[in-house]
Amino acid sequence: MSMYKTSEEGLRKIDQDTFRRMSLKELESWARSNPCNENLLFVVEETNQRLKKMYSSSLEEKAESADENLK
Repeated sequence: MSMYKTSEEGLRKIDQDTFRRMSLKELESWARSNPCNENLLFVVEETNQRLKKMYSSSLEEKAESADENLK
């Protein structure tokens, strides 16, 4: 799936792989500047998945650290 983003250079095609390579800050910026774009839901879902991964790895690290402190 792909979409087009308007920019100063004209229309620029962006595919979902490009979204996956964008940072969370870039995704947020893109979503704010393209509120009516058909791929907005994909961007929101991608961002949500990344945040879940970050949060769960942070919890795992804290749990491992706590386990090590108990030993």
